[in-house]
Amino acid sequence: MTNETGSSRIYQATSDALLLSGYEIAQKMMAQLRQEIETRMLERNAVAIPDDTYLCEMPKRYTYFHEKFAPLKEALSSQELGECWDAAWAETIPEHVEQHPETWNTVKLLKVARRHGDEAMRVIENARNEGRGSLTFRRKE
Repeated sequence: MTNETGSSRIYQATSDALLLSGYEIAQKMMAQLRQEIETRMLERNAVAIPDDTYLCEMPKRYTYFHEKFAPLKEALSSQELGECWDAAWAETIPEHVEQHPETWNTVKLLKVARRHGDEAMRVIENARNEGRGSLTFRRKE
């Protein structure tokens, strides 16, 4: 069956209840498949599942415990601290204002820490927390 735009609607004759039930089942299956893919990658300590047809990857992602950067406040000059520090700011979202506190700018801090060498980089490494990014899945072209 095709509609006026020429697209196929294979479920057009299906009742609403059956269609919604099928959708729920498909969502549960997708969640289970995603979980199995992620589990296999974690068990293998892998960031991808190699395949000729599909790109399937979940890259490592790093976050930092900013409170562990405290020793760098002593080691960096006031100019360097200014480069690495983002002031507090507010974001207006419909119906409320969200406050963002002052914080380290990790990208800039990494550049400055590299200039300072091993001791500064040890502070950065001790603050680093390894996690996982989002699962990416698509057919290769």
